[in-house]
Amino acid sequence: MIDGICGGIGEYLDVDPTLVRIFWLIFTFAGGAGLIAYIIASFVVPERPIVDVYCPSCGAVNEQGADYCRQCGSKLK
Repeated sequence: MIDGICGGIGEYLDVDPTLVRIFWLIFTFAGGAGLIAYIIASFVVPERPIVDVYCPSCGAVNEQGADYCRQCGSKLK
């Protein structure tokens, strides 16, 4: 939840991010390997590109993943 590493790994592996976080905690408390791996991953794993979603009705820019336009309320997907 700090850098989104566990969520990104869960998304990439198609696994619930909560399971990835639980495994990360186990590795962290079992010798610190999880903490070191998380720090390394925060520098190595690329960030997800931010993609703007344009409303087909009014042309307003909306956040990625939005279902409805925040300006006119029409459905985006």
